[in-house]
Amino acid sequence: MKKGLVTAFCLFSLSSTTIWAQSDFYLEFDIYGLFAGGGQQVALAVDMNIGDRYLAVNGAITSDNGLSSPATGTCFLTANFSGAFCNLQIDQFSYTLDLDSNLNGTITAKDANGFEVDSGSIYYNGF
Repeated sequence: MKKGLVTAFCLFSLSSTTIWAQSDFYLEFDIYGLFAGGGQQVALAVDMNIGDRYLAVNGAITSDNGLSSPATGTCFLTANFSGAFCNLQIDQFSYTLDLDSNLNGTITAKDANGFEVDSGSIYYNGF
């Protein structure tokens, strides 16, 4: 009996397909004037998923040399839905995004000790 259950479980496991979840939003941003992580950061592309109270963000930041680093974090909408505030972890840096209702604003990089490394401008360029 056990052998039959194990065989059935293995066959079921091998026959199941992988399911990819689709994100709620895909956003792309251009970044200007932010130097952190050994180069100028020029773009941020993220998938955003809406939770009950917060927005989960996963994506990548790209530097001027074309290399990308994974980004993950959380956002929340500001008072009266006038924008969003996000905190992303990218490598050893923490990035803070303060966005207005058009999803444009400032991006600030802080090192592992919480000291500001640099800040720049971030502009939404579509999804």
